[in-house]
Amino acid sequence: MLDVKRNRLDYGQLLIPPEGCELTQAVATTYSVDLDTLLSIPVALFYAQTLEGQLQGKDVQLIRAIQQTADMLAIYHQKGQVNVPRSAKEIYAYFEGALVPILPDGPFASFHPKTWVLRYRHKESADVTYRLIVLSRNLTFDRCWDVAAFLEGKLEAEALSWNRPLVDFHAWLDQQRPLPDGRRFLGELSRVNFAVPACFDDYGFHPVGIPGYGTNPAAERRAQRLLCLSPFLHKQAIETLWANADEWLAVLSRRAELECLSPKLLEHFDAYCLSDLVVDGERLAAVEEGDGEPREQNLHAKVFLFDDDAATTWFLGSANATKAAFEHNIEFLLELNTTDGDARLNTVYKQLLGAHGPGEMFIRFEPPEGGKPDVSAKQRAAIRQMEHAILQSPMEGRVAQSENRQTYDLAVVLDLRKVARRPEFSATVRPLVPGSRDQKLQFGAHNAFRFENISETHLSRFVRFTLFDGDEPVRDFLVCIPVEGMPDGRLDSIFKSIINSREKFLAYLRFLLTDEPSKEIVDGDGNGNSDGPTLRRGLEMPIFEQLLITASRNPRRLIEVDRVITSLRDAKGESVVPNEFLSLWEGFKAAIPQAEETNA
Repeated sequence: MLDVKRNRLDYGQLLIPPEGCELTQAVATTYSVDLDTLLSIPVALFYAQTLEGQLQGKDVQLIRAIQQTADMLAIYHQKGQVNVPRSAKEIYAYFEGALVPILPDGPFASFHPKTWVLRYRHKESADVTYRLIVLSRNLTFDRCWDVAAFLEGKLEAEALSWNRPLVDFHAWLDQQRPLPDGRRFLGELSRVNFAVPACFDDYGFHPVGIPGYGTNPAAERRAQRLLCLSPFLHKQAIETLWANADEWLAVLSRRAELECLSPKLLEHFDAYCLSDLVVDGERLAAVEEGDGEPREQNLHAKVFLFDDDAATTWFLGSANATKAAFEHNIEFLLELNTTDGDARLNTVYKQLLGAHGPGEMFIRFEPPEGGKPDVSAKQRAAIRQMEHAILQSPMEGRVAQSENRQTYDLAVVLDLRKVARRPEFSATVRPLVPGSRDQKLQFGAHNAFRFENISETHLSRFVRFTLFDGDEPVRDFLVCIPVEGMPDGRLDSIFKSIINSREKFLAYLRFLLTDEPSKEIVDGDGNGNSDGPTLRRGLEMPIFEQLLITASRNPRRLIEVDRVITSLRDAKGESVVPNEFLSLWEGFKAAIPQAEETNA
């Protein structure tokens, strides 16, 4: 089950629609979000391809997929946990409406679940399939080792009682911000008969930390033997697990986390940490080969296995073996029960540690190595309190035209009157706009800032906060704030800034006309072409044939082509659409469905 050499799951593969199906809705939860990772999600959802590959400079290829999927996405995340990208990209604006921030009441609680619920519809029969993915991974490009499981099912005629916790969890999300087609989504979700994964006998859903679901089952379950796989640890949580294991407890974690436990506590269980050769393997290889920035590959998977003579129960998902996960956080766990030897605790233990004991992946951590103080714990706690106080404060923006009538000014207001001043901390804010400058926040005061002369395509609802401890920056994060006065045509202007040449228009046109999108066009050159065809070649038979096929099989798609042609004209009537194509297009306009065109 957890054999890293044989049981590997690909994140992109988990999102790809089943054969013959298309995505109609996706609801995700995550603690943190990386915007560049978010850009890659439509590659799987629309192009039905995995996420690997270089996406930098591929805006022409991505824009079609993003347009098709952004409105179908709702991504609930911990407020303040949107990572700052290396550069500000206009294309991020398409996801502003998909991100839903959740801020728990206290500074030491987290919105921490990591799930996907995907609704697919068969293109011919209109049958509906749902897929649930439960992960320990956030929506980032992190390289640490994670765990995931997925279940897939069809709709039954009546609601299924065992789905109630899953439905209640998403109903709570719907209360935070309504889901698109929320009533239909929740009603269908209650009727999904998910298939039991291979090697398991049944399953159960466990939201934690929402009304009616206050108990973490991993903190309550007793068993003869217990295996815990958790990257982060807390003394109190480990003591709870030790008390709940009648015979034996094994904890597999990160070296730094085990070092913070006392030697006396470590004597009560078998402790293992990921081998340094695994953690630093990519870094060492990069140094030897002279490659780019090395990345750590540490442990991030979260699994609890409770084993008795007759069966093993798994709890996998977002919860660590920490006090916060056991008492404060909002989490989601998938329960899997099994009597199959391939999924029993003893088998998994051998898979992780090796048939002949630890060495290749995990190494034994001896009690004398523990007892090291966590020297940064006090600072992290203070930073978290300051961050939470800022995020609780009212903040909003307003856009108005600049005096030159060509650009825009963004006013940002933050009411920090309830945030106490702390002499050791300071903070700055600025919008995610190229060239914008940091403005220093005044704690205990009403803050108002003005950022001037921003082009329409660079306007953003994302603002960047940086916290300092003395002169040292210690936290950097984005918040998507409400902004009034955004130009109605901002996304159209961003689209035109991306499709800004004849070659790029022809590349985009191919995306519009193809019935089977392929990642080959994502892996092509900067114009969206695998072989970089010339303008003349692009106007030859392939485009003509695609238009003929579209006109006969899917004439409604011609409406979208016509809208794109219209939107790419500027105020003077000039366009990147080649005149040769416009002449060709006149012959196809008659095939546009008139009723649809009138409604448009």
